[in-house]
Amino acid sequence: ENGGKYAYDISGYGNHGTLTNMAFPPTATSGWNPGKDGSALAFNNASSTYVLCGQTLNVSSFSIIAFFKTSTLAAFQGITGKSNSGTRQGYGLHIRSTDKLAFYIYAAGVVTYIESNSSVCDGLWHLGVGTYYGTTLKLYIDGIQQTATASGLMNNSTAQFAIGSYYGSSYATGITGFVSFCQLFNNVLQPSQIAQLYSDPYCFYRQPRRVIYFVPSGGPTIYYKSLDGVLSSITGSLVKAT
Repeated sequence: ENGGKYAYDISGYGNHGTLTNMAFPPTATSGWNPGKDGSALAFNNASSTYVLCGQTLNVSSFSIIAFFKTSTLAAFQGITGKSNSGTRQGYGLHIRSTDKLAFYIYAAGVVTYIESNSSVCDGLWHLGVGTYYGTTLKLYIDGIQQTATASGLMNNSTAQFAIGSYYGSSYATGITGFVSFCQLFNNVLQPSQIAQLYSDPYCFYRQPRRVIYFVPSGGPTIYYKSLDGVLSSITGSLVKAT
């Protein structure tokens, strides 16, 4: 989408987001803007801009994903997550005052987090991916796993899942910059999948492309196989397809 007061969930699960304190019509620092590939949302922490997607996104093992861009330095900047500042439970991605991206989890007020190898506040688009399996946290930047790993426990939060911020109840301390392709998976993506996502943000939502070929010895039968490996056939006179 590229307009309106909602960020629609294309996964089919209906976790649509409501834009809050955004500019309508948009400006260069608030609301819908061009993104890395398609549209993005511009956030301005000074104006408390964020998107809320409901309270249902509780997870155990998971992957949290966002493309983001900022040049703001030496500031905490929430990108996305579901956590609260009171009881301190939940998970998310945020930029720390070190200018590095952090993936964090909370359990009963105890935080466990890991940081990226270097600064991500360079005004360029970056892909941040945090994965959590069992008790292990891993962080990827632009498809590359970062050096740090950590182990910790997580409790789900009653806060809403937020984009452009990460803390309920006030959802303050958000990013001043852009966020796009925010996704949450209830499983752990593999390194090859994360690399694919960095190359093609829409890769998990495209229809499989059919590869079609003709077997002349079997008569006028066209055999085709989709990228998910399903082999089918049709009868006809087609001799070439792309």
